[in-house]
Amino acid sequence: AADARSYRSYVGQLLVSQRPEHAMFRCVIPGWDDTAREADTAKLFVNANVETFGFWAERALDQTRLRFEGDARLMFVRAWNEWDAGCHLEPDARHGRSYLEALRAAVLRRPAEIPERPSWDAMRGWAADTGGYAGARIVRSDPRAPASGPGPMVSVVMPAYNHEQYVVAALDSVVGQSHAELEIIVVDDGSRDATGALLDDYAASCRTHALTVVHQPNAGAHEAINHGLSLARGEVVALMNSDDLYAPDRLEHMLAEMDRRAAAFAFSRTRFINDEGSDIEANDPYVKQLRRAIAEAANAPDPLYVLVYNNIAISTGNFVFRRALLERIGGLCAMRVCHDWDFLLAASYETPLAFIDEPLYLYRLHGTNTFAGSRVLAAFELEQVLTRFFARLPEHPLLRDPDQAAQFQEFLRRIGMSGYLR
Repeated sequence: AADARSYRSYVGQLLVSQRPEHAMFRCVIPGWDDTAREADTAKLFVNANVETFGFWAERALDQTRLRFEGDARLMFVRAWNEWDAGCHLEPDARHGRSYLEALRAAVLRRPAEIPERPSWDAMRGWAADTGGYAGARIVRSDPRAPASGPGPMVSVVMPAYNHEQYVVAALDSVVGQSHAELEIIVVDDGSRDATGALLDDYAASCRTHALTVVHQPNAGAHEAINHGLSLARGEVVALMNSDDLYAPDRLEHMLAEMDRRAAAFAFSRTRFINDEGSDIEANDPYVKQLRRAIAEAANAPDPLYVLVYNNIAISTGNFVFRRALLERIGGLCAMRVCHDWDFLLAASYETPLAFIDEPLYLYRLHGTNTFAGSRVLAAFELEQVLTRFFARLPEHPLLRDPDQAAQFQEFLRRIGMSGYLR
């Protein structure tokens, strides 16, 4: 049978793939379909197009500029006159000069502007006058017996979008926490299913915790989270995805470890579950890659050694941090996929990152997970995230000790990221 692959998925997979320890040069290809020649044993890309080719060339050039120096800055274009397989750059009757122009534009392109994180003062202003969240509607619970207990108040902020089948279980896992001093803020980001109604019903019946449900027009996860953060009153903030679950003692353990390690930011090992809440098989390729990276982090001198090439926190839902951190680094930037990775790396400049090697966050893998379904966009945003992070690297606390700085720089060289140090 013919071997058919999605061109867009193939591009995304290559751009976010793990870097080997040896030098790896980027290569792009405009397309391939040798069905006319090979029939049943053909190999072909489905939906190969000039727009995706141009994007691929831009990202590959960005990575080449950052990871190599001098004459080693080479990127290859696999395109010879394979007219019967659609693998050529030369003008033709169908595409004209479009592939040549896309390659030229990629070479001459200026780097895109990196979106900034909103300041904490601006976010508080949005909450005060609602100007930043026009059209928002708020529903609050009326707890008869407010929860109280030892330890700091934790504001759990949950963005929600089209998760009617998961959101009630997600809230149950928060309400059932062993750490009782909680407020819960859920921002419904313009859901088109029954999520909003389920949230309102939950708030109406919740008698144990202060629960605020905010309905806003769809603006994206980063905006929904920032809206929730602007309303948070707790000393500590814990984020939560509306399709995931907390382990019952998650917050209790996270707070204890943050105190023990004098850290203002923490995340835990993740347990991967499916639609039904069962554990994902260990041989799942995506899960295997993440588990391998998490294991590396547990043995690394600092979590940052892994975080520069793999977001082992997985998601914002795994974040717990002191609200004071927002005053120093601001909220989440306007990235659709990598806003969590950007926030995490920014936090590393301000506080030790406490990685708790226990599976206290249950991350649900399904077809609508943002990162898994947006690899091409993720590759673009990740280069922006890393460019911003490395631009300030001499200021990083990890590099204050000369021996640690030399060790980290050697590590970057070994994994092919030394180009970011320029």
